[in-house]
Amino acid sequence: MRIPFPKLNRYTVLLVLGLSANALLWWVLSRFPTGTAPLVLHFRIGGAIDVLGNRQMLMTIPLIGLLVLLVNGMLTVLLHRRDAFLAGLVAVVAVFVQFLLAAAMGLLWWIN
Repeated sequence: MRIPFPKLNRYTVLLVLGLSANALLWWVLSRFPTGTAPLVLHFRIGGAIDVLGNRQMLMTIPLIGLLVLLVNGMLTVLLHRRDAFLAGLVAVVAVFVQFLLAAAMGLLWWIN
């Protein structure tokens, strides 16, 4: 008996990769050091601290990634029948944004 699996096309693979990267962002956020000291969230060009915040402010990074992933996922679903190249580009951008946000989270971990 053959088990029916959904057809995995390149859009599905890219969006699952983006969702996995976003899950990694949430995992890193859960492992972020806790404490009462404010976290450095942004520096000016000269090296001075620009924005201090708490751990809850870090939640904006994976939330932005999830929002980008959801919007680009919907756009990919809507565009894949009309323009395959554009749908693929939107899916690749969704994954790329997740990796940029992961790099930002890594830098914040290193700074703090």
